[in-house]
Amino acid sequence: MRIRRTLTAALLGASLVAAAPTAATAGPGHHGGRGGDRAGQSFDRSEVPSRVASRLKRANRALDRASDAVDDGNATGAASALKSVRTNLSAALKAAKRRASSDNGPDSFYAVASGQHRVIDEVVSLYDGADDATVAALTDTLNAAIDGRDDLIATIPSGSQGDYAFVAEAIDEDVTGEIEAIDEALSDDTLSADAQSALTAARAKLVATQSAVQPLAAGSSQTAAGDDESGAARDEDCPRGERGPRGPRDGSDGSSQQEVPQT
Repeated sequence: MRIRRTLTAALLGASLVAAAPTAATAGPGHHGGRGGDRAGQSFDRSEVPSRVASRLKRANRALDRASDAVDDGNATGAASALKSVRTNLSAALKAAKRRASSDNGPDSFYAVASGQHRVIDEVVSLYDGADDATVAALTDTLNAAIDGRDDLIATIPSGSQGDYAFVAEAIDEDVTGEIEAIDEALSDDTLSADAQSALTAARAKLVATQSAVQPLAAGSSQTAAGDDESGAARDEDCPRGERGPRGPRDGSDGSSQQEVPQT
């Protein structure tokens, strides 16, 4: 398990480093227009508020302690560390939700969703051979991460779903992997009856999560495509140097002869 955690952390760190140059070169404006690592969009760590980032770091450290305690058969230590995971993950979620309508909302949501995914993925692997007390603590943590992410999805502003497209797409991919991890655990791991029940219930929740997030990802992509097509049509209908009836998107006075798309 420790080898797996080390490899997962290394891969996660590498992926974030790889994404950073792309985000750094992106222009200002809507996140949906960024180039990046997921469907043409990306995550910019520099946009995540410290209040969110610091809580996620604490949750990650607590998760590592919990994993070590489970490996050592220390149920008390595991329960204490897992409680810290839940507390800090909840605080990060609360801070991100307050920024839902802000410019850094999408990046804050992405960071929290990534933290929730890490917790879910790791906790699923820790049920193998766990005693009853540890199973109970793991189940509380697993449900908290899944329910918190559902809350995060529900908080995405209806008028800004295009800006959150990369968040919805990332969650969709994460949930697919989590369902596969649960299927493998149910098939291969040594699980108590309570552990089997908890994982089966969690899988049902994840299926519901995916049903909720997939339309957001698909709808955001369709909206973006529709905007591009309608913008092209207006350009064709209007003589060069004139604007259509809607005027400039950025609220300027229209003095420029050529409309520059906002990115």
